[in-house]
Amino acid sequence: MNLKKNYKIIYKYFKNKKNIFILENILTEIKNKKFENLRNKINLKYLEISKIKINLKKIIKEYFFDKKILKSNNFVKFIGIYFSENNLIISNIQKREKNLEIKKSVQIEIPGDIVGEYKVEDVEGLSKIIEDIISIYNLQNIPIILFLGSAFFKCDTFSKDSILIAEDKLKIISSKSPFLQKDTQFLIKEVEGDKYSNYTRVIYSNKEIIESWIQVLTKINNPLVTLTNGILPILEFLSNKNNLNLLIEVNSFNTTIYYIKENCELISYNLPYGSKIYASDKIGVRSQYFKRLDKSIKDTLKKINQIKISEVYITGAGLSKVYFSGEKLPFNFKLLDIEFIDKYFYQNKENNFNYLFNQYSQTLLSKNNYFYNFLEQYENLNIWDQQKTNKNNILDENLFNKFKKNFFLLKKEKIIYYPSLSIIGLTVLTWIFSSINIFNVIWLKENHDRYRANTNKLQMTVQSLNSNINKVVNHSKFYTSSLDGFLFGKFLEASVPEGIQITKLAVNKDIFSISLNSRNLEIVNQFITLIRSNPIINESQLKITTVNSIENQKVINSSTISKNKFYLAISGKLNNLSLDNRIKSNINFDNNGKVYKLNIFAKIRNIITEK
Repeated sequence: MNLKKNYKIIYKYFKNKKNIFILENILTEIKNKKFENLRNKINLKYLEISKIKINLKKIIKEYFFDKKILKSNNFVKFIGIYFSENNLIISNIQKREKNLEIKKSVQIEIPGDIVGEYKVEDVEGLSKIIEDIISIYNLQNIPIILFLGSAFFKCDTFSKDSILIAEDKLKIISSKSPFLQKDTQFLIKEVEGDKYSNYTRVIYSNKEIIESWIQVLTKINNPLVTLTNGILPILEFLSNKNNLNLLIEVNSFNTTIYYIKENCELISYNLPYGSKIYASDKIGVRSQYFKRLDKSIKDTLKKINQIKISEVYITGAGLSKVYFSGEKLPFNFKLLDIEFIDKYFYQNKENNFNYLFNQYSQTLLSKNNYFYNFLEQYENLNIWDQQKTNKNNILDENLFNKFKKNFFLLKKEKIIYYPSLSIIGLTVLTWIFSSINIFNVIWLKENHDRYRANTNKLQMTVQSLNSNINKVVNHSKFYTSSLDGFLFGKFLEASVPEGIQITKLAVNKDIFSISLNSRNLEIVNQFITLIRSNPIINESQLKITTVNSIENQKVINSSTISKNKFYLAISGKLNNLSLDNRIKSNINFDNNGKVYKLNIFAKIRNIITEK
C-alpha cells in the first residue's frame, strides 16, 4: 500500500513539474525494484539523445570542413576567367540575389610560348599565373567559371529533316565539324520550334584545345562551374526576348556573327577582320568598320534566306576601339550593355570589360544557364554543386523536428549531460594549455601567407614594369632610327626641279648617293641649291663625286656649256630629325599612320621626362 502511495506521489510530481531535477536523489531514496523499469527507460532515452548528438556533430563537421562553405553575408563568391586573343582576364565576383558585384578585374597579356593561338602550350606556367592571382586576392577554394572567346567555338543547327536516321545522327553532326573529325568535340541541345518541327543545336570545339585548358584548371584545385563560351547564355536570353536576333561580337582581329531564332536555329559565322585596323581618333576611319560589317551582315542574311531581323545587338572586347561612349551606333545597331546595365556593379566605371560582365551576369543570375558545359564530358573533376551551396540551413527540417522533440527531455535530465560536459570542459582546458605551440604555428603561417602574397604582388608589378619597358623600347625605334624612307623620298621629291632625271638612288641608315642626268648646267646648280636646303640632308657632308658632260667634252666652251646635258653623282649623310620635326613633317605629308605611332612615343617621352 505504501509502495503504491509513493508511486502516485512521484508520478504526480513529474506530471506537475515542468523541469525534472535531482532525479538521482529521488531514485536513491525510493529503493524499490519497481523503479528499475523507469531507470531502463531513462537509459534508453539517454542512448537516443547521444545518437542525435553524434549525428549532429558529424553533419556540422562535414558541412563546415569537408564541403568548405562558400556562402557568407548573403553572397556567393566566384572566380571568372576569360581568355581571348592572348588576353587573360581574371575577375573576383560576388553573386547576390539579383545582381553581381565585380570586386576586381585583372588583365594580363599572355606570351605566345605559354598559350599559342588557342592551345595551352605551357600548362604549368599558365596555372602558376592564375594561382598567383588567386593567392593575392585570397580566393582559394572559390568556384571557377572559364569563358573562352568565340574563336574557340562554332555553332550550327540541324533540322529533323536533315537527320532522317537517328542512328546516323552523331555521324552526320561530326562530319559537319569545322575541325578534324578525330579532334572534334561537340555539345548538343535539342529544341522544339513549333508543333511540326524540332532542331538540334550543336556547339563545336577542338578537343585537344579544350583538354589543354582542363589540365590548367585541375592543377589549380578550385571547384569548377563551367567551361564554355559566355556568349551562349546571352543568346538564350535574346531568343526568349525576340523571335529573331543577330548578335555581333567584335574582337581585335576577328568578328563573329551569331544568328538565333527562338527555339530554332543557332548559327555562327566568323569574319576574318576585327576592329584593330580601324582604331583611330577620327570617326571617319572608325565608321569604315561598321560599313564593312553592315555589308557582311547583308551577305550573311542572304545565305540563310532571311530578310527581316528583330534586333541587331553588338558587343565584344574590340568594340571600344571603334565606338566611343556617347556616340550613336550606325545602322540601327543596339548596344548589348544596355540590356544588362542593372545586373552588375563595378566601381571602375571607365572600364572596357562590360562585354564580359554581361556574360557573367546572364550565366550566374539566370537558372539553367549551364546548357553548354564542356566539363560535363569529363569525369573525376571537382565540379561545384550549386544545389548544396544554395541551402540556407545546414540541417534539414526533419532533423530539427527530431531535435525539438527530444530537446525538453535532454534539458530536464541533467544527469545525462552533466558528466559529459564536465569531461568536455576539462578536455578543452587541457587543450588550451597545451596548444601554445599550435597558435604560434598559426600566427607564423599567417605571416608567411602575407609574405607570399606580397611577393606575388611584387612579381606581378615587376612583370608589368618589364612589359611597359619593352613597349617603350619597341616604340623607340621610330625615333632612334636615323633613316625615315618616307620623309627622305618626300623631301627629295621637293628638291628635284624640272629637267632632272634620277638614274640611280641608294640610301641606308646614315648615308645616301644619287646619280642623275640634267638638261643643262643651270638646272644642276638649281638642284644642288635645293638639296642643300633639304632638312633631312646634312649640308656639311654633301659631296659632288662626279660631274660629266654627256655630250662631246672636247667641244665644251663658255658658249656651249649651258646647252650641254650633264651627268651628276652626289653623296652625303642624313640628319637625324628630332621627334617633333618628324611629327610635323609627317603631318605635312599626310602620313597619318606614322604620326599616330610617333605621338605614342611622344607621350611616353613626356611621361618619362616630366618632373
